[in-house]
Amino acid sequence: MEKWDFKLMKIENLKIELTRLAEGNRLIRVSEPTLGICLEKKAQPGQSIVKQKNQLVNALVHLIDSKVLAAA
Repeated sequence: MEKWDFKLMKIENLKIELTRLAEGNRLIRVSEPTLGICLEKKAQPGQSIVKQKNQLVNALVHLIDSKVLAAA
């Protein structure tokens, strides 16, 4: 099992990308390069991109947190 160090994860280290796909949809990607974790989802039209980005950031933080608890 891979050992996780939550102390390495800092909000400032998160990389957030917004990409327009060929069919016109947008993709939001949030990654933490130090730990090598990435989450992405197709942006929902009609919803605030900022809100969707914040939800994805929170999901990534919870994912990392759950990995830390599982490793403990």
